[in-house]
Amino acid sequence: MKPKKQEICPACRLTRVFLLLAVPIMMMMWLKPELPLLNSINLTYAFANLVGFACVCVVAYKAYREFWLPARKAKLNAIENTPAAIPAEKLEIAEPSLGIKTDTKADIEGNADISSEAEAKLGEKIRD
Repeated sequence: MKPKKQEICPACRLTRVFLLLAVPIMMMMWLKPELPLLNSINLTYAFANLVGFACVCVVAYKAYREFWLPARKAKLNAIENTPAAIPAEKLEIAEPSLGIKTDTKADIEGNADISSEAEAKLGEKIRD
């Protein structure tokens, strides 16, 4: 039997985040490392480019999820529901004038017999 995973309290989570973020920053401020690579890079422009790239990525992802993906699913569903993709055994045609459904396979073979229910509905329609 696996032991239950304990919930982490919010104070513990906040302390961990503080230690993961604040301690390295404090160490860098205390040690003041001079890296020759950082001297040649303007960090303000680098951060601005990073934010701009992240913004473009978020907009592209949202456009993909909101517009392209539903349109593709609708297109695939339309392709799957075409008469050519549906087997003749499962295909039924509704006749709205009579309120009955007939089997297309039987219609195709020329052996379409109207059931007794359909005859009763047809008789009611004629009487009305």
